[in-house]
Amino acid sequence: MFSHTNPDTKFTPFTLNTPSGRDVTGIEFVPGSAKSTTKDIKPLIVALHGATCFSGYWDLDAEHTASIAASALGLPFVAIDRPGYVGTDSVVLDGSTYQLATAKWIEDEILPQLWQKYGVPNACSAVCLMCHSLGCCVGITIASLHAKTVNKAQYPLAGLVISGVGRRLRRSASVIDNPAELDMNILPPVLQRDLSEQVPFMLGDPELQLYDQAITSSLASHAGSMTREELHGGIMFMVTEVGAHFIESVQCSVLYGLAEHDHAGYGTQEEARSYAEMFKSSRRVDWFLMRNAPHAIEWSKAGKGWCSHGLGWALEVTADYVIQQQQLVTPRSPVQHRQGYLWDSGRFGQNWTEHDMHTLRSGAREVRATFFAEHSSNRMMKSLLAVILLFQQPCISDTTSHILEEGPTYVFSPASRSLFPESMRGFIGQIGIEMKQNTTILHMSPGSRAVLDFGVEVAGLIAFNYRTNDTQPLSLSFTESSSFIGDISDDTGKVHTQDWDKALNVTVDDGAGFYTMPAGNFRGGFRFLALNARANISVSNITCNIGFAPNMPDLQAYTGYFSTSESYYRQLGQLWAAGAYTVQTNIAPQDTGRWLPQIRPGWAYNASLGVGEGPFLVDGAKRDRAIWPGDLGISGPAAALAFGDAGLLPWRNGLETMIHFQNTSSESYGEFPYAGPDTNSFRNGLQSETYHAWTLITMYDYVMYTGDEAWLDTQWKSVVDGVDFILDRLDPDTGLHNQTQLNDWGRQGAGGYNSALNALDYHALKSLASLNNDTDQASTWLGAASKLKQSYNSFLWDTAACLYFDNTTTTLHPQDGNALALAFNLTMNASRATKLSSALTTNWNEIGPVTPELPDTISPFISGIELLGHFRSGNPDRGLDLLQRLWGYLLTSPLMTASTFAEGISANGSLWYRSASGYSYDPKYTSLSHSWSAAPVQVLIHELVGLKLGKPGGREWVLEPKIGNVADAMARFVTPLGKFEARVSKKANETVLVVEILTPADTKGTVILPGDWTIEIDGRPHDKSIPIEGGSKSMRLQR
Repeated sequence: MFSHTNPDTKFTPFTLNTPSGRDVTGIEFVPGSAKSTTKDIKPLIVALHGATCFSGYWDLDAEHTASIAASALGLPFVAIDRPGYVGTDSVVLDGSTYQLATAKWIEDEILPQLWQKYGVPNACSAVCLMCHSLGCCVGITIASLHAKTVNKAQYPLAGLVISGVGRRLRRSASVIDNPAELDMNILPPVLQRDLSEQVPFMLGDPELQLYDQAITSSLASHAGSMTREELHGGIMFMVTEVGAHFIESVQCSVLYGLAEHDHAGYGTQEEARSYAEMFKSSRRVDWFLMRNAPHAIEWSKAGKGWCSHGLGWALEVTADYVIQQQQLVTPRSPVQHRQGYLWDSGRFGQNWTEHDMHTLRSGAREVRATFFAEHSSNRMMKSLLAVILLFQQPCISDTTSHILEEGPTYVFSPASRSLFPESMRGFIGQIGIEMKQNTTILHMSPGSRAVLDFGVEVAGLIAFNYRTNDTQPLSLSFTESSSFIGDISDDTGKVHTQDWDKALNVTVDDGAGFYTMPAGNFRGGFRFLALNARANISVSNITCNIGFAPNMPDLQAYTGYFSTSESYYRQLGQLWAAGAYTVQTNIAPQDTGRWLPQIRPGWAYNASLGVGEGPFLVDGAKRDRAIWPGDLGISGPAAALAFGDAGLLPWRNGLETMIHFQNTSSESYGEFPYAGPDTNSFRNGLQSETYHAWTLITMYDYVMYTGDEAWLDTQWKSVVDGVDFILDRLDPDTGLHNQTQLNDWGRQGAGGYNSALNALDYHALKSLASLNNDTDQASTWLGAASKLKQSYNSFLWDTAACLYFDNTTTTLHPQDGNALALAFNLTMNASRATKLSSALTTNWNEIGPVTPELPDTISPFISGIELLGHFRSGNPDRGLDLLQRLWGYLLTSPLMTASTFAEGISANGSLWYRSASGYSYDPKYTSLSHSWSAAPVQVLIHELVGLKLGKPGGREWVLEPKIGNVADAMARFVTPLGKFEARVSKKANETVLVVEILTPADTKGTVILPGDWTIEIDGRPHDKSIPIEGGSKSMRLQR
């Protein structure tokens, strides 16, 4: 059907066979000046054509060919035939859209091959995608997928050039008047466009003279067909929210051109601007309206200029990409003050109008801002100059990750407990910005709003200087996510109207003064602060007095860390740091719990969190701000590993609160409470058998990290009573626990011989038996655990699915029960564990596991247990995949705080977590800093590096590295016995592990590795059966 039309072509056809056995065809042009192997800054251009066309779109004739610009700039240019076109095989949709299925194949297989074939040999620095029309939907999806796996991607992506795409479609492109309602089934399976339709659609009205008439003879080959799946998927991508998720998560730079006479859409400045604004996470966005150009800009009289502009822009952003990567690996001082400048991503030399977009570039990072102003360029330019100066002040602190001389590679914790905003995200209305003696003063008029960005999740009380003639001149609104910035806060109470908290009204004395928020309005978690003016007011010296981790004068005083020098997995260090910071924001001072009954509107966080002076390790920074035993199962070890004594104290205080309220009634004697005292669950007397088991497990873990056996002796009766509560409820025949208390982490269903409950019981019994000095009692506990495990496998294992059932009366295979079984070693053998690990991936989508027991939900809590299970079962690469897939999304999604991990997300990555299951359809209620999501902290230290505790306090330790595809990694943590530190590196084609290890002198350890290994310590052979004495050792492990 297709034939190349340029007789003078400089392109050469090619065919690739991808790893999955499918073929890809296309054309390539590598000018002589691009064939240098000298490292130079240049991109590899990869082009994607639109519907009914093919790769020859980019090489129509001698005047309309990308080879002109590619030759002039010395850039390799490759255009592929998208799936189903020319010789490229089709994709199997399997319920997916054409765009997503195509993008996955291109991202996973085609682009890595093109990079190896054309990018690496020609010393290119990165890939830039150039896309047209429906090819843009595929290109955007590729860039979105790439952003989520950027640190393990097999090629670097610097930029995305798109044209012929928009937010609204004309009927000529969308078949019906309201394209969002288009039913795919009304379309024929294949849609054919003949030449009489193609010319006006692609090139516009002939009377406008947008193109040379001579080219029409070359268009017959480009009047092809497309499937209805491609058309319908592309339309839905553009005009509905289907594509918004992908667009908003694109992180590379974007160049967007909209043609004035585009027959597919509406060629206006407003259309171009509104579409460009959707790229909220992109490093840079350039956009413009191309006057007197049609849909197929490349074929028009402007085509040569557009191609030259696009390729020149690609050169520019590739240079920026290269410099950015260099900055990411260049050590910086712990506190570096920012200097920035403004770059306009819209029109130059014209009056500013509402919603003009800018980028504030600071150091190696850019922060997007939207400014709202009147049609007064002089006034706007004065404001912009003031904003530039705002970023040059030494009072603006750098709260982003930085490299320390010793310790974690990345730290999100602020350097000071009195924190200034990092930047101004934007403003609305009339605001004057004045610089005076190194102080920024905002002169706000009634109805104006200034949005300040602290750069990371923060918490505490806001304070500022003011001058006003009004006693209620403004209100404050707080949000964790940029999606909810406005004149009201996000929610600490759940309501479908999404307006529980509203804003905090500021009451002051008129005149000049200093304002501090009332202590009762403590705000536990936010990144963005909006000042909403009701009267004329001047505000300066705005600070947040950090209210978390009050026992840490220096918030950056970490005792633990994880890092890897391998750029391919650089994000792992960031994920460890984000997990640690998530836990730190959940170290809550006493009397900052949620007051009950909740006030509305507003919030009050001045209730007692627990027993004693505090602080306490709670579940969420914004909410619930309460002690939950299940959360402690993840956050306790993370706090100990990251902060040592400063993490152990709030963990212990939380446990002692649970112990204090242990049930002493005859019916539930020995049962620990479901949650802390500042929860409705506690006040309403709700009980949970699973969270009872979690309390016992986290008590065991606490003793392991502290070695505080004197504390254990004090609490031992509570431990025995808690274990007896479990033993009394085990069925005498099966040894399994019949669940009658269904309260849990938020899941649906359960009951019966529930797999999650019984896995928790098993781990509690087996773990605590190892701490029991009464050998007869310990034997009883171990016997019960053994019988439970046998029945667990006899009654709950599904041989066909290689998964455990939720209970004996259902066919549901839950994530929680299976993840706990994998993590706590309930499988009967290693082979079954491997099968279980593999089977769990059937729940995964692009960003994580969708849990069957709570539909449309991805839970970092349960997925964190699954993450532990993959590593512990000897499947580290699967664990690494999950780690970067889910936690990488939680860190980098524009919906999040870029510093902490959320409590959960919906299956599509939105914040509508548990909307239909307890959260009243209120996405503003979802917590974006939740301690139960911090599993990466212990996984990376204990499982990947493999340095873990064998006996309380670490008097015996184990080194069991499972680094998978990571080339090297190092980690450290401390216990009261001292410092534990290890670095593991692969050598000699992965047959040798070199380990540098430091452990306290009075300890001893064991090395565990799969298969047959020999060990040398300090150059001498070592018998693996003999424990290794503590101290500094150099090991060589060879198989």
